Amino acid sequence: MTRVEILLILALGILIHANRGVAGQWEVQQAFDYYLPRDAFWDRAYGGEMMLVYWQQPALGVAFAAGLSQWESTGERATLVSNPGTFEQFQAWEGDIQYVPLGASLLLREYYTSRDLGECQLTLEAGCRYVRCNSDLELVRTERVWLNPGQIQEVVTEYAVDCDDGIVGRVAASLAIRVNDQSSLFVAGGYQFNIDTGNVTVDSLGQSTPLDLSALFVRVGLAFFFK
Repeated sequence: MTRVEILLILALGILIHANRGVAGQWEVQQAFDYYLPRDAFWDRAYGGEMMLVYWQQPALGVAFAAGLSQWESTGERATLVSNPGTFEQFQAWEGDIQYVPLGASLLLREYYTSRDLGECQLTLEAGCRYVRCNSDLELVRTERVWLNPGQIQEVVTEYAVDCDDGIVGRVAASLAIRVNDQSSLFVAGGYQFNIDTGNVTVDSLGQSTPLDLSALFVRVGLAFFFK
């Protein structure tokens, strides 16, 4: 049994257990996420996520989440060999990786009323995501050879890159404002951290580099309620 199957079974078990006994409220959240990666390997990352939340009690909920995110590399060129006038070699990771996060979260919610905003909800979230990887990344190597004075030969080679799935944890806090009885608008901020990191691998070169998916993130979205 794979890690993603185990995670899905655990998430389904949480939802089934939460649905036993007391009749609660269901909620669907749709959100856009923008990440601020810590690792200089990444330029930026963004995506969307949908969560199905079951509030067994007004203050306690569990959620199943699925989404899609895109992480773009900086494409920054690194020098491997530098002998100007004879030989130089550079490489750069170019492109992006798409991740499909699947997982579950525990939510704690508190209600309060603002004179300016009306009824508001403060929610704390802690959860984990199995992130399935799809690579559109390539390793570009450039070799520059000086044949004669004033004559330079440059060879560029592109290598296909594979990536591993991983597991990340998330903690976040959100503030929601009621739009009407059936929906609310929310903004959130949080931190994503590595639990099981994956690698990017160039099989033809035997080269592997770990991927750090830790990042601050901000989120905006809509929530819809139903019984």
